[in-house]
Amino acid sequence: MRMNSLSCMSSPSSPPAPPHPRLQEIADALGISPDQLRAGQASPFVDGALDLVRLYATISDLQGRQRVLNIARREAERSEEAPPPPGIADPGRPTV
Repeated sequence: MRMNSLSCMSSPSSPPAPPHPRLQEIADALGISPDQLRAGQASPFVDGALDLVRLYATISDLQGRQRVLNIARREAERSEEAPPPPGIADPGRPTV
């Protein structure tokens, strides 16, 4: 009988295990709970973040990864400098 790694973490009669500190950090950055990550309850914003992580993981070249991070940082700075027009918001993106 095969079990996935998440099913081994807790049983129906035991309380859920506390989230791993890194999982908690990722959930906090995405504005959701670790339980939502475990359950696969995500929004388009979170799905996009997961795509970005998967793509980043496929880049084997350290310089390539650094270029991706630099581009992401520049885009984040641009987003902070230019808020969306009034009444326009990304409903899938958590507010900080």
